[in-house]
Amino acid sequence: LLREAMLGGEIDCIVHLWNTPTGASTHIELERGRRLGFYSVLYLAQALGEFSRAKLLPVLVASTDMQQVLREPALRLEQSLLTGPILVMSQDIPRVRARSLDFASVDWTAEQGKKLSAALLAEANVDSTESLVAYRGGYRWTLAMSPVELPAPAAESVPLREREIPAPAVAEAA
Repeated sequence: LLREAMLGGEIDCIVHLWNTPTGASTHIELERGRRLGFYSVLYLAQALGEFSRAKLLPVLVASTDMQQVLREPALRLEQSLLTGPILVMSQDIPRVRARSLDFASVDWTAEQGKKLSAALLAEANVDSTESLVAYRGGYRWTLAMSPVELPAPAAESVPLREREIPAPAVAEAA
């Protein structure tokens, strides 16, 4: 299916929804996380890598309760396996921009369908390099990193000496 669509040039966006279970869970489903999270996204990336494309292709991978933003009590830790393939996909495959979109499971309901579909559509149309996005309480949260300047440590507190290589520890033979 992907091969036919890519050769026909008909794909404008891919939305991966396999990691959006509803309801809070404290049980870690590691095998489910591997299969539906890590491997499904990895296989998608491998398939996309076989095709060249002229325009940018957004790949949106939705999840529920993967990220803690507002001190949510229950997280689905197995879904963190999604982040590896998502972060690497945009770097390794030309003109593919993968993004993780995490929603609170309490918001992932039929009643919220219009809001959720509007958020997905907006994400598909925004030109963003952000890889990790979370929606909580009607707000879009992104991961931001900023440099922190640390004072230089005192020379005596650094256990290194110039031009000296420590000898490896040798276990004594019994």
